[in-house]
Amino acid sequence: MHAWYLVTGDEKPHTTHKTGLIRQIYHRYMTVEGRISGALGLVPTPTIADLRENMQYFWACTACGHCTLACPSGISIRRIVRLARAAYADSGLSLANPTIRSIIENTDRHRHSFGLTVPQVIGRVGMFLRSEDLEVPVDVHGAEMLFVCPAAGNTKIPDYGIKLIKILNAASVSYIISPYVIDTGT
Repeated sequence: MHAWYLVTGDEKPHTTHKTGLIRQIYHRYMTVEGRISGALGLVPTPTIADLRENMQYFWACTACGHCTLACPSGISIRRIVRLARAAYADSGLSLANPTIRSIIENTDRHRHSFGLTVPQVIGRVGMFLRSEDLEVPVDVHGAEMLFVCPAAGNTKIPDYGIKLIKILNAASVSYIISPYVIDTGT
């Protein structure tokens, strides 16, 4: 059973609600039958109000993938959520949410979702690493993996990134950190 439903009793955050909206849009606009039936008023046509009402459920999803693991068909809701978020952003509908608008504006203006510059991010990360006396390989040739910390982990929740680096170091993983990848998105 879906965790959001267990906590809230609201079934709209459930994956089937989100995919149902996507299916409804697809069948209405992307199939011949849907275009004809929709033009004749025989099938419901999702409205801008419907899209606005449901937007919060796509942005509230963490895209963690647990629902994909539970899905008997193996459908990746993460991909659907990302595509829906992109559609909301491209259409301008997401700008109605002040947090999302801030992230979009910061990314456009500063190339970082929280509005930080490259020196600010590098300085913060360096400060966090020094406080824990951690060393990390930066742009070392021959590493097997590139460690990319989520934006929140190198700006808002430093313990997250530090714990991940401690795990990588303890496991002797061959990794590097790039000074060029400072924002992985929010």
